[in-house]
Amino acid sequence: MRISTQQQYANAVRNMQRNQSNLADLQNQVATGKKFSQPSDNPLVSSQVVKLNRELSELEKYQNNVEVTQRRIELEETVLGDINTAMDRLREVTIRAGDAALNDNNRASIAAEIRQIVDSMAGLMNTKDAAGEYIFSGNKGFQQPYTQNALGRYDYNGDDGQRHIQVGSTLTVPAGDSGFELFESVAGALQISLNSDPNSDGQAELAIQNARFASTAAETQFKDYQKLNQTGDLQFEISVEQADPLSYSYRILDSGGNELQAAQSLGGALSSGPVAVNFQGLQFDLVAPPLDSLEFETSAEVSGVQAVSLTDRTAAESFAKQYGDVTINFTDDLLKEYELVSSVTGLPIDIGGTTTFNYVDNGTISYGGIEVQLGTPVTGDSFTVQAPTTNPEITRQVSNVTDVEIVDTAQFATFSTAMPVGGKMDVVFDTGAGTYELFDDGGVSLGTFNLSALPDVNLGTDPVLPSVAVDTGLKLETGTLVDGERLTINVPPRAQSTIKVEPEQKNILDVALDLAEVLETPVLSQTQRNELNDALATALDGIDEAQERITQSTAAIGSRLNTLEDIKSANEDFKLYTKTTLSNLEDADLTEVITELQLEQTLLQASQTVFGKVQSLSLFDHIR
Repeated sequence: MRISTQQQYANAVRNMQRNQSNLADLQNQVATGKKFSQPSDNPLVSSQVVKLNRELSELEKYQNNVEVTQRRIELEETVLGDINTAMDRLREVTIRAGDAALNDNNRASIAAEIRQIVDSMAGLMNTKDAAGEYIFSGNKGFQQPYTQNALGRYDYNGDDGQRHIQVGSTLTVPAGDSGFELFESVAGALQISLNSDPNSDGQAELAIQNARFASTAAETQFKDYQKLNQTGDLQFEISVEQADPLSYSYRILDSGGNELQAAQSLGGALSSGPVAVNFQGLQFDLVAPPLDSLEFETSAEVSGVQAVSLTDRTAAESFAKQYGDVTINFTDDLLKEYELVSSVTGLPIDIGGTTTFNYVDNGTISYGGIEVQLGTPVTGDSFTVQAPTTNPEITRQVSNVTDVEIVDTAQFATFSTAMPVGGKMDVVFDTGAGTYELFDDGGVSLGTFNLSALPDVNLGTDPVLPSVAVDTGLKLETGTLVDGERLTINVPPRAQSTIKVEPEQKNILDVALDLAEVLETPVLSQTQRNELNDALATALDGIDEAQERITQSTAAIGSRLNTLEDIKSANEDFKLYTKTTLSNLEDADLTEVITELQLEQTLLQASQTVFGKVQSLSLFDHIR
């Protein structure tokens, strides 16, 4: 094999160029400390480096957020400590003001100090952070939280929001507390309001008048009872116990419908005027409600069905596409069997290999996203449920009777006297014959009557046979009646009201100012002395509540600060790990690089020396 001179020259040059390129790369690594200078040198590693640098940038932002949050929370902790100290002093002077040996001038001096304490506390509550934002304004950072109104009391102008700052990829920490949460939580005197049943005509509240607390002790008794039993609003019912002569009973339930006081008979006492009632310190006067404001408890069923509801619209629409409207046929009230008939095929629907299903009186049946509440169906009852595509408002009560009211009190009194206490009557409509039939509590027919031509049906005014005429004094407000509809009316009716008893929410500044005003008033009688003692007790309770809230918030602040320290430490550890990984990817090992650099220099020198020797080994040099 012959090697030409040209080949020797080309190989030598190529080797020296490669050595020079390697030498240049190594010199660049020594100069920059990096393994590569541009992404194209190592695309895979470069993408990892970009990702790690992004993570480092995010960690720096989170650490900045942690530091900002720490400063803000530490400022809040300091301010709350100062406010708590001011409250300690407020407590001391309040207790001292109760000394019976003090005169009016002494108490006025204490009032002046209380006002100074209030000014100091108001200033602390309006503290700003380093960014110029109020720390107790909630989300309204640039709105001063507390300002005095024309009456000299303090209004809170912030909101109840709580800021959260992100300190990790998926973690946020509250950066403060609102003044509403911290200082507006002092419970003042209980406020009583009366509300009628929203289903009534607005007159039911006439059954209760002058709800009140006779004394501070009575108010305390009710507070303790309400707190212990978690009553919420009080639901007050007054019912007609007997219509002739007219007598009533009442009972009290909590907001969940649980009975707090069983039915108490009032007899005919309300006919003579208001009756005073006391319930756990709460006093109110009962008066006889107008009969036309009384409500009847009713239930209705049409062909054995009381209500229809949509439980799954998607399933119901899918079922309707296949079967259309569905008719429920009650085929046997002894075996309690029914079938579902499709309007599309006209045949019973097969579900799970059967077309006959069982039901329970007053239970429910379900199919294809529809639930049907039953009454007491009888053999032959049939009810059609429209598909949701036909009737979007499929969730409904089936009755078309919207209200029952007394239109003739004398007739109703005569009629209800014959009904047992807690009794009921049924009205069954036969729209085909244009009549309705009344049944008493025992299921005995009271007569069959013509339906009125008007939408409103007056029960018992149009008898077919005078011998069975029954005058009830009642009127039903109806829509389009359904043939076979049965309406059950519970007799007697009742009125219902809600007694709402809630504490007035005040801030600690106003509590202190209220006390100052009392202390500035001369005590000239035992009544005024009692008022002073009540004011002192109220103020001490308010201070206790406010300090308890601050104590809870201070504990929460401590927990937040500990959490922030843990997050800060975790972020630093993650930064160190990320930087280590980044360094391993892009930082050059200078010892190794310098060794390689020296080797490349040696190789280059050797290449140059060899090339110098080889280029002189030509035939012409030998001839010379």
